[in-house]
Amino acid sequence: MSNKFKTKNVYKTIIQNCVLIIGFTVVFGAFGYFYAQHKQSTVYKTTQNVIINHSYNGESANDEVQADLSLTKTYQEVIKSNDIVRKAKEYLPNKLQKKYSVNDIAKITSAQAIPSTTMIEISASSSSANTSAQLANAVVRAAEKEVPSKIPSGSIKSVSNSSKSDAKSITSPSRKKYTVLGLAVGFLIGMVVSFSITTWTKLI
Repeated sequence: MSNKFKTKNVYKTIIQNCVLIIGFTVVFGAFGYFYAQHKQSTVYKTTQNVIINHSYNGESANDEVQADLSLTKTYQEVIKSNDIVRKAKEYLPNKLQKKYSVNDIAKITSAQAIPSTTMIEISASSSSANTSAQLANAVVRAAEKEVPSKIPSGSIKSVSNSSKSDAKSITSPSRKKYTVLGLAVGFLIGMVVSFSITTWTKLI
C-alpha cells in the first residue's frame, strides 16, 4: 500500500511539474509575441549603386582601374561627408527639407563601397517607401555634383534612379523570434520553479 501511495505521489508530482512548465512556457511565449507586436514597426530601405565614372581606355586602363579600386573607400567617406548631405537636403522637396535636418539625413542614409568593384552602394531608410527613394536619389545627385570638387579627377555616375517600388520593407522586431525566445525563457523558468517546489516540498 505504501509503495502504491509513493508511486501515486510521484505521478502526481510529475503531472504538476509538467503543467507548471507548460504554463510558464505558454505565458512567456504569449508575452514575447504580444511584446513584439506592440513594438513592431516597418522601415523602407532604398538602395542605389553609383560607379566611378572613368572610361578606362588605352594602355593605362588597368592602372586606372586599380587606382580607382584603391580609392573606393575614399569615395565612400566623401559621399558620407556633411558637405554632400547638406547638398542632398537642397535637392529634397520642401516638405522633406522641413522635416529632416542635415543630421537626420546623415543618420538615415549610408554609403558603402562594394568590395572588388568600383561601385558604391548608397542607401536610405524611412517609414515611407517614397521618402526613402527621394532621400537616396538626393544623396546620389549631390554626390555626382560634389565629388569632382573633393577628389582630383574624381567623378561618379548613378547606375539607375530609385523609385518607391524599389524600396524593400524591413519589419522589426520579429514576432516569431520573440515568441520562440519567450517560449525558451518560459520553459527554463518553469523547470527551475518546478524543481525548486519539488525540492522544497521534500525538505518539508
